[in-house]
Amino acid sequence: MTEALDLTTGPWVTVVYMDGDDYETAMDETNNMGGSTGAAVEYLAQWDNGADSDAAETRDSAPWGAYDTTHVESFGGLTYVYATNHIVGYVSLQRRPLTYP
Repeated sequence: MTEALDLTTGPWVTVVYMDGDDYETAMDETNNMGGSTGAAVEYLAQWDNGADSDAAETRDSAPWGAYDTTHVESFGGLTYVYATNHIVGYVSLQRRPLTYP
């Protein structure tokens, strides 16, 4: 079971954001892996470069919007927020910075 996570406060690291053809590829790969949220997180987490991701894209507020669907999932010892908007056509994966308390 995934721990409760306050999604309203930052900081957040955007591990990956995909739209257009990349979004379609991500959805295809996720479906090939079983179609679950866990499969989506596993697929997207391959772009998590640890501290390099922290340095590249950390922001003080949640990067997903009011119309996004969000899921909290653990993978590889980290807790991620998987955000998607199938109407607009994008997915993203966020987590707290590695040094976050």
